[in-house]
Amino acid sequence: MLKFKAILLLTLILIVSCVEEEPTETGLTEEEYPDEVTVELISDTDGYSYVCRPAGEGPFPTVLYSHGGLGTAIGGNLEGTCIALAEAGYLARAEKRDTTISLAGHLNEVLTSLDSLLSHEDANTDKIGIMGFSRGGLLTLQAGIARNDQVHAILLLSPAPGAYDADSLTTLHTTLEQASEINAPVLILVPENDLYQADHVQLAYDVKDSLEAAEKVVSLILYSAYDADGDGITFYDTNGNGVKDKDESFDEGDDGHELFWEVREPYWSDVLEFLDEKIGE
Repeated sequence: MLKFKAILLLTLILIVSCVEEEPTETGLTEEEYPDEVTVELISDTDGYSYVCRPAGEGPFPTVLYSHGGLGTAIGGNLEGTCIALAEAGYLARAEKRDTTISLAGHLNEVLTSLDSLLSHEDANTDKIGIMGFSRGGLLTLQAGIARNDQVHAILLLSPAPGAYDADSLTTLHTTLEQASEINAPVLILVPENDLYQADHVQLAYDVKDSLEAAEKVVSLILYSAYDADGDGITFYDTNGNGVKDKDESFDEGDDGHELFWEVREPYWSDVLEFLDEKIGE
């Protein structure tokens, strides 16, 4: 009898141990997304990049920003522009390029940075914008040509001329010989007194004219003179008519190029309006 009870008990133990356990509650809820802009600083041996993600659930339209300046000088605000784009709903990247003065290799840096941005898990690769200031504007134009099958919006802020070649042509003008390769709509922004480092006003119109000749979608906004030194004077109105006439000059303390050193009006709302129209959600 005892032997029978032992066998019965062992059988019950085996039966219980073979019953599949019910899954337990994990306590996990639906994935939570950041409720504010997040900023990632990526450092490497050559420089650094900011990657700024909007609040909420992705994917997001993407924008790559390329700064101005050359060598150790940085034209524009990398972090501020990156954050401002993310606050407007764009997954953004702004990268400090190599400190070389020569343009050699800089386009490859821009394209590699674009590839890195598009590999982000929250990037909407069907809505891609690129924008750049000064030298970054020139490189942005070149990137729009090199990646004409990817880019959907191009913003140029006072694009720079680049170097002169043996025929006295600027890098910008030789780049414009490929204007027909551009597929995305282009917006060019420039203040009327951006004249000191180079005649960026004329360069901006050269870009517009070349793209129009190639039957591309392009527009240009010419801003009033930027009061860079904050003295309330932007040009010398010698005849007092309130209009800058041909014989009147700009205030030499006001370099219009400085408008794009920071995220500010009047240009920033035009940036966002263009991006929202072309690649916004």
